[in-house]
Amino acid sequence: MFEALREVYAPIQGALEEVNRAIVRIVDSPFPIPLEPFFQGGKRLRPAAVLFAARARGPEDRRAVQAAAVVELVHASSLIHDDIVDQAILRREVEALNYAHGESVAVLAGDYVFVRALRGAYGLGIPPIVEELLIVVQDMVVGEFWEEMATRDQNFSTDMYHRIIGKKTASLFAGALKIGGLVRGATPEELDLLFRTGYAYGMAFQILDDCVDLFDETDGDAKKGRWSLPALYLQERGKVDLTRPGMSLGELRELTLKEGGFQHTLGVAARFAEEARTLAGGLPAETREGIQRFLRTLDILSDHVQTILTPG
Repeated sequence: MFEALREVYAPIQGALEEVNRAIVRIVDSPFPIPLEPFFQGGKRLRPAAVLFAARARGPEDRRAVQAAAVVELVHASSLIHDDIVDQAILRREVEALNYAHGESVAVLAGDYVFVRALRGAYGLGIPPIVEELLIVVQDMVVGEFWEEMATRDQNFSTDMYHRIIGKKTASLFAGALKIGGLVRGATPEELDLLFRTGYAYGMAFQILDDCVDLFDETDGDAKKGRWSLPALYLQERGKVDLTRPGMSLGELRELTLKEGGFQHTLGVAARFAEEARTLAGGLPAETREGIQRFLRTLDILSDHVQTILTPG
């Protein structure tokens, strides 16, 4: 999957490499503990979204690079805080900050990263970017709150699931594409299209990612009773009661495969992906090509899910 992503990123590779260096400069961490797992690795989808929307290519596109780094740092700070809420043990195959150093340290580190991201955004000298980031973070907090309440009360539904991922994930992708447009002074009409394209992309991405989560036997959301679309498909058809303990994750997975939950979910993701492509088709030609290239990452993620569902 990562090799395929690198091929998509080829036009922005120089700028993306500079983003990694900009992240380190912006954070300038004073903490004697490793924060790198939250900044290094990953698919780099959010900074790539900024760079494609900004039509950035290399290190000379300094404002686009900084904006992309800022968006990735907002994402990183949210991961630190999510791990605290989830009492996570692992993050990208190393111990989560809260598990390794305690919740108090993790809270402070997450807050620090977020503040540094805001300072980086302010330094761009484009006030609407700061406003957009604050709106996005507000949405992410609301989405996390809804998810926490739904988990506590085991009150998940398809409608609630869509509301949660719309706030937690789609909002940031929408903001990333819009911020890229703001960097280069896009028109209000183009900014609106970029935002809506990013939102549809984010919905498709999270739905696909949640399919993978049902195969995580270590520290995934499903292990914590946070149900996503494949399992909810079964529950809403009376095939399983997710509020009752007893069924293992493996048994739920097998039932979901048997009853078509994964195929239904892939179909929903495909519809959001198609919505994103349709919206992107309305962008000016000089922007459209890059955004359509970025949308190819959804095909890569979908292929990855299909590989997991049909091993061998």
